[in-house]
Amino acid sequence: MMPLPVWLLGTLATHARGKVLMEAIDASAAHVLPPEYGLCLAFGSEFQEHDDESQRELVRWAEPAGRTLLLIPPFKMVETIIPVPWRMYRPQKVEAETDRLAKLLASEVRYELTGTVQIATDIGGQWKGGGINTGYYRKHPHAGLFAMTCLPLWSLMVLDHREVLHTWLRTLHGLAGAPAPPLGTDEQAPAFRLGKDHFAMLLHLCERVFRSADEAVAALADSPVLTMPAVAARQCLQQLEEAALAVDGTLTEAGRAMLFESPYAAYAEALEAHRL
Repeated sequence: MMPLPVWLLGTLATHARGKVLMEAIDASAAHVLPPEYGLCLAFGSEFQEHDDESQRELVRWAEPAGRTLLLIPPFKMVETIIPVPWRMYRPQKVEAETDRLAKLLASEVRYELTGTVQIATDIGGQWKGGGINTGYYRKHPHAGLFAMTCLPLWSLMVLDHREVLHTWLRTLHGLAGAPAPPLGTDEQAPAFRLGKDHFAMLLHLCERVFRSADEAVAALADSPVLTMPAVAARQCLQQLEEAALAVDGTLTEAGRAMLFESPYAAYAEALEAHRL
């Protein structure tokens, strides 16, 4: 079993190919982006079909250290510009250098990658001919990874070579680094948990569309929902953003899902119904 959480996003979670991954690496289905750190896999074509804002939300999820979003086949052979320009095309011939997984799956590969991405050389991300099979983008050297691979990780072949796949994924995810401990704590501190103030802030973000975190905090003066000093509110909102439940004063998909699964769901529904 892999020593990190692995989730399957979107249609991959219910697809037959996803079932292979669930068996091979003990992955779990995720209906929304998880608030925890770990590795998320999704179909590349599904990411490409999303609108720009949905694509950016997925990229933002992968920005903190300790998180990796990995896109796997199939892909659309069109240029995608988020988070940087990249494109898939049909390769003429692929031949693996040294990586065992790339060698195992080479005969099933139908794509090759090009674009403004870094090559995942530690896992054999480049073919002998120079083409790229696995690349990634990260905002800075200590950020998480947004990655894409041409290797069909859902191949039935991996069921006979599970540890090879485990090692490949662990090595790739290792490039994402370790999650930073919460501000003001050490590495032995307990994990972040939502309190009443956090849920109050989530409800506040349901009130209207805010253009930034600063605007959301400033709006507290007129809020019928939340009464909290600005300094405390800003810290609360920062914690929500670090947990990927909010970004720029807006609820993420994971934040909204958590709110609507909480005892405060009825209040959230009423606020959204009268949202400005």
